[in-house]
Amino acid sequence: MNADSSSTIALRASKAWKGWWIGTTAFMILIIILSMSAEVINYIWCIYIAVFFFFVGLLRTSKHTNLKISHSYLEGGYFFRNRTSWDRISDVYSDLDYLYWEQITRNKKTKTYKVPYEHWGRECKQNGKQVSKELALEWIQKLRKAKSMSERIALINGFATIRTIVKKEISKLDSEEQKKAKALLKKYNNAGGEYRMERRNEIRQYFEQKGWVLPQPKVSKGKRVMACIFLFLLFGFWICFFIFAFTR
Repeated sequence: MNADSSSTIALRASKAWKGWWIGTTAFMILIIILSMSAEVINYIWCIYIAVFFFFVGLLRTSKHTNLKISHSYLEGGYFFRNRTSWDRISDVYSDLDYLYWEQITRNKKTKTYKVPYEHWGRECKQNGKQVSKELALEWIQKLRKAKSMSERIALINGFATIRTIVKKEISKLDSEEQKKAKALLKKYNNAGGEYRMERRNEIRQYFEQKGWVLPQPKVSKGKRVMACIFLFLLFGFWICFFIFAFTR
């Protein structure tokens, strides 16, 4: 094994994403089967969407979309691979579906590259562990700030090592970790909008991977009762719906 391969981490599509892709594809196939008696144009449209979704997912799970973190470069992409040495990366950030990095070119211009990185996280090929987007950003930032190649190699070897995680309350963390934990906890509690669940899942993953205990909000007895009533009514609605649908 050469030095480059022994000091490189590959983050591939997670098992959770693959499960979602397979499940959704199977659901689309079921829709196609059920639509066989419908109009031909709808049938063809369903086949087209299912085939397109299948091949996009197949590409997404291939090694060509892996995020490679090496002691000398960061590499990733979707249809085209982009490799950037650490001294040319000016910024790293993310949104709901992608992780981005900015590269300073030789003529001092800025290019932005991205790699798919959903709220499910990615799987480290070297140890099989789940890596949340927040943790991947943390790793990349540490490698950017490293002063030498030997320091980067040591960091990467540390990232790939499986360790026993000791759970810690936020109050037991050092000052820098406390600051970050409290900032993420604030985002967790204030998350709202259409992608509230996805963002909270990302933060929850990060806390678990760091060994930090995520404080759980206290739910009053009244709210629990209301939640049970809501679930009971929802379950009853679907039972009545299917009875009505299949006994007509």
